[in-house]
Amino acid sequence: MFVKYDPQVKGDYEAAPFSIYESNDPFFYDQKGKRFIYNNYGAMISVEPASGVFNPAEMESTMVYGAAFEDNVRAVMEDADGHRFVIAAQKRVEYDDESYDSYIRVIPIRKVDLNQAGIAGATCFAVSSKDVDFLYYGYQDKVVCVSTVTGNVLATYDGFEDGCTIDYIEFDRSENPDRLYVGVSDGSGKAKSGSIYYLKMNSNGSLEEENHFSNVCGKVVDFEYKK
Repeated sequence: MFVKYDPQVKGDYEAAPFSIYESNDPFFYDQKGKRFIYNNYGAMISVEPASGVFNPAEMESTMVYGAAFEDNVRAVMEDADGHRFVIAAQKRVEYDDESYDSYIRVIPIRKVDLNQAGIAGATCFAVSSKDVDFLYYGYQDKVVCVSTVTGNVLATYDGFEDGCTIDYIEFDRSENPDRLYVGVSDGSGKAKSGSIYYLKMNSNGSLEEENHFSNVCGKVVDFEYKK
């Protein structure tokens, strides 16, 4: 499924470009059908409907950011009116009693409104496996931490170089899950106009600088790991 030249899995869907899959049971979000989907013997189908704070089979919203850690799902969604909220869910693999076929179920846990300063204009988000209930977002020259349980702002970090804006943030998902990589730049897109910061996440959600590298890139759009 994830090999570069494999054919697309069949179905009427548009998979959101976020890593909301874990282990050997990948699942996705359909931006077109506004629902969670998964691969069922070569075809993408919807997860089962569920009652609660939201219906994973009929979300009526666009996924702005999504991540999964084992069975824990966190995602930032945006409704038709442009209002953003964060959802917490749990993924379960269940089995049909008659056919013994497996299927994926998304269990709603929470839906928390997001109305913090800058959230409407935030373009990058990140969640760490170290604490899946800390949601970080980049806004102008700041990185803000919000609780996905209460919706409260827990911490704000603004110790970047003057005149920069946050381009992209991402937690290390291998050896250092409490390290947040941040790409900043002056917005020009020119070579050497951007810098990279390593920030450490503390137990209360605050961030502190570990290291930074000034004027080493242009605008950062992603981080890739290489050994």
